[in-house]
Amino acid sequence: MPAANNTNKFLTLSEILSQVRIVVAREFSMPIWIKADMLKLNHYSASGHAFPELVEKTNGKVTAKCQSMIWADDLQRIATNFRQVTGKTLSDGIEILFRAEIRFHEQFGMRLRIIDIDAQYTLGQMAMERKKTIEKLKTEELFFLNKQISLAEIPGRLAIISAATSRGMHDLKNIIFTAGAAYKIKMTLFTAVLQGARGAETIASRILQIGKRADEFDAILIIRGGGDDTGMDCYDDYALARTVCECQLPVITGIGHSTNETVTEMVAHTNKITPTDVAYFVVGKFSEQLMRLQDLTAQLSAQALMTIAEQEQFLQDLAQSVSEIAREEFQQQKDFLMQAGNIIQQKSFQKVAAATTKLDSSAAELRTASQRVIMTQQHRTDMLNSSLSQHFQSFIRKNNSTLDILESKVTMLDPQNILRRGYSITLHEGKIVKSGKALKDGSEIETVLLDGRVKSIVQKNKKDKK
Repeated sequence: MPAANNTNKFLTLSEILSQVRIVVAREFSMPIWIKADMLKLNHYSASGHAFPELVEKTNGKVTAKCQSMIWADDLQRIATNFRQVTGKTLSDGIEILFRAEIRFHEQFGMRLRIIDIDAQYTLGQMAMERKKTIEKLKTEELFFLNKQISLAEIPGRLAIISAATSRGMHDLKNIIFTAGAAYKIKMTLFTAVLQGARGAETIASRILQIGKRADEFDAILIIRGGGDDTGMDCYDDYALARTVCECQLPVITGIGHSTNETVTEMVAHTNKITPTDVAYFVVGKFSEQLMRLQDLTAQLSAQALMTIAEQEQFLQDLAQSVSEIAREEFQQQKDFLMQAGNIIQQKSFQKVAAATTKLDSSAAELRTASQRVIMTQQHRTDMLNSSLSQHFQSFIRKNNSTLDILESKVTMLDPQNILRRGYSITLHEGKIVKSGKALKDGSEIETVLLDGRVKSIVQKNKKDKK
């Protein structure tokens, strides 16, 4: 290659770079708005300055790259505004729309001095990503999957994803140990990062870990509380939301986020804003079952009382029926004995009369007999009368014994004797009450006891529910 001619015109490196600086200063004399991905923030805590690495990507490939700077004062103002608007800290890997001054120096090259970042733009990008995540989960028919899992009526075995020192975990345990002290609730803690860049990854890994022990738990609780709302975007992460959807245990969230509902909260089986709400929800499940048991106990008690009342009325009716039957039987036996006595007496008289007639007819013939024969005959007649009298007395005693037994049974079934055994008779308008259905609130009833009567007013009539 021929040597350069000293007479030819040329520019030195400093001259060309100086011209570039002049062109840049002329064309970009005022700050302009630029869109790019902030690959690295490169914040130096000692100085407070940051030197973000900016890139532009097309189809995943870097097509442009530039260094930038944010002075400490500007960074403090920008970061505060960014956190207030987006609820997220200014960090690596986010797309930003920023206002910058373009500076070029012959020694240091071109740099962008960022003086402002449009947090609303980043918020809009986050909202778009959130919407895409929701639509994707619905398209894959995963969005409502966890909600379809049945939660145990008594969720007593809880797998809790939280930080051991989390204030939300402290609030949850405080409610469980006070309001739920009467219930057996077992809590197993699985520690995780609850916000920020690693939040989604660690929470998802804990859900998968618990899923391998699903038979040991009734539900998974994601508990966070006691901090600000920064770093909450991890709960909009697609991978975490999908893990919640596909979890075979019902997931209950209480992450203390009272503004916009995150995707993870949307797909969870149950979302309660605060850990305290989650605790009361769990305790409430136990209380609901306790109330059901109390209602069943009340129903069984009422049924038992009704059955006892029915049986008492049945016994009263039976006693009255037996008493009437016994009286009738006693009267029949008495009438029978009276008739039998009359018949025996008549037959005795008849036999005596016949014997007397026979003796009279034979008197003429017997007059010639000796006094000894007469005495013998007289003695035989006396013996016959004595035997007949003994048989009659024995018959009377035997039947009197039967009457005594029947009279004893009748006495045992007498209502007064039933009252002496501790039973009572309830009357309404002078009639025996056989069923609670016949009574209304305000009805006056009279209870018959052994030693008196008591009048009462019905205040609440619990009817049998069948």
